[in-house]
Amino acid sequence: MPRPVAGRFVSWSPGPKPGSYKETGGVPIKWGEDHFPDTYKQPGHETFSEESKYAEELPAGHWEGEAYMPPPVAPVVEANPYEFVPLSEAEQEKFKRGQR
Repeated sequence: MPRPVAGRFVSWSPGPKPGSYKETGGVPIKWGEDHFPDTYKQPGHETFSEESKYAEELPAGHWEGEAYMPPPVAPVVEANPYEFVPLSEAEQEKFKRGQR
């Protein structure tokens, strides 16, 4: 259900956030033609950029003109916490004697 924001209605669906109207100085936005600033874009949005106030410590893309450049993707290295690594004979002896 829409809710009033500064004399206008903003849908709960994806779209402009209430602060977006402040950023544009109240200038009406033409849907499908104009673009709101990225200031209030949140992580998880397909074009989350470093222009967002939420991008301080998160990987975010950037804009080169009208082209969105996603953030570089670091390789994911996952350790297996359940991988069994047997103790060496020396470690086994220490364990038996209660030494660590």
